[in-house]
Amino acid sequence: MQLTDLTKLVARRDFSETKNSFEAIEFISDYLRSRENLTKANRPKLLIIFRYIAGALGEANAQSALEECVKNGLPLNEAFALGMHAYRYTRDYDGAITGLKSLASSFGLTPYGAYLLGESCAASGRINDFVETATRAQSLLGTLEIGKRGPSAEWWSSLALSMGLPNIADGFIPLIEDARMRQTISQRRASFTRSLIDLPAIMVNLDRDTRKWNLTSEAFQRTGYTDLSRYSAFDGSKLPLTVREQLVGDSAVSHQLKAGAIGCWLSHLGVWEIVANSQKDWVLVLEDDAFPFVGASMIDQTLSVLDSSEFAWANLRMAGVHGRSAFDCTQNAISIWDQLKLWDSRRRGVGTDGYLLSSRGAQYFLNMFKAEKILGHVDGQMASHLLEATNAPINDVQADMAKRKQRYPFKDQLSAISLNIPLVCDIDFGVSSTVH
Repeated sequence: MQLTDLTKLVARRDFSETKNSFEAIEFISDYLRSRENLTKANRPKLLIIFRYIAGALGEANAQSALEECVKNGLPLNEAFALGMHAYRYTRDYDGAITGLKSLASSFGLTPYGAYLLGESCAASGRINDFVETATRAQSLLGTLEIGKRGPSAEWWSSLALSMGLPNIADGFIPLIEDARMRQTISQRRASFTRSLIDLPAIMVNLDRDTRKWNLTSEAFQRTGYTDLSRYSAFDGSKLPLTVREQLVGDSAVSHQLKAGAIGCWLSHLGVWEIVANSQKDWVLVLEDDAFPFVGASMIDQTLSVLDSSEFAWANLRMAGVHGRSAFDCTQNAISIWDQLKLWDSRRRGVGTDGYLLSSRGAQYFLNMFKAEKILGHVDGQMASHLLEATNAPINDVQADMAKRKQRYPFKDQLSAISLNIPLVCDIDFGVSSTVH
């Protein structure tokens, strides 16, 4: 048994072979006995090991091994990180809270550990525990000198805003050491007014994933959204293979797209039909890993810059500020082509976790589907059609999307933009949206 073998088993979630389990346990025991392996630099390898223990032997064994490693020299911050990820791997979000609290009880709570505990509380939707942990974290950070607080205050502030809890963010913003970032977070915080948001929003969510619906919908409701509805997502795995093949317009693509991608496509298709038949000027379409990035005042700014547009990307990945550590929270419309100039060529996937859709835009995408069927992931097919190249591509992202647009048979046009400041950000808490 080697670490590469363990990595494959973890990736496949394959713990069925007893022989492999025995070999893995022997390998893990030897690995964790070496103090040289219990380091921050070795976190990726340790993460594989603890995910295996949690998946194959259960969270209790992973917790026990983790605490033993701390006694043998594993830095406490690493233990908090490894514990959180091991529990997330098994999708035991409540267990992560219990496990991290156990670590804190035995060895003490660090600011970093407090944040990971708070994030685990958020992932489980246990808001009271989140607030309690935030209070402890503020106390811990407040005792530290400037220069020793690290980024925890920034993380807490941003997460609290996304959870629709601006009052919690208020306690952390003064503790942010980077003045530029403190200003940025303060501007985001200022958008969370007590005003109600009447912008209609539809969230795509699988019936079996009630945790994500409860978590995200409550965050949007706390932010002020008053017209949020749920669309029951399609489970692509339940579609007969013959039907899935008929939905795809290219046989080569049919073999590349998994059932989840087909389900994601059909889910958005269903939402487009609703919006096309509505009398609403704009509808915010969401997936269930979307959380508020800004509040009510920014919604008003956003609607004011849409002008003659019929579609707008509203997610963080497609925002003008994406990838910037600090920015001025001023809304404006930017061309999608120019926005893609900001991307590193290695990046892919624009995401459909949040976009603003008009009835005309919805009909456009319905017509696109009728003309082409499915020719790739829904976000890529949408994004390629919405491009208006104004000059030669300067990176692989622009070049690839431009080629796809030329290749696609549907040639109608839609006025589309990106936003400088996103309305939503995606937080999957370690598990990608089940719609994809």
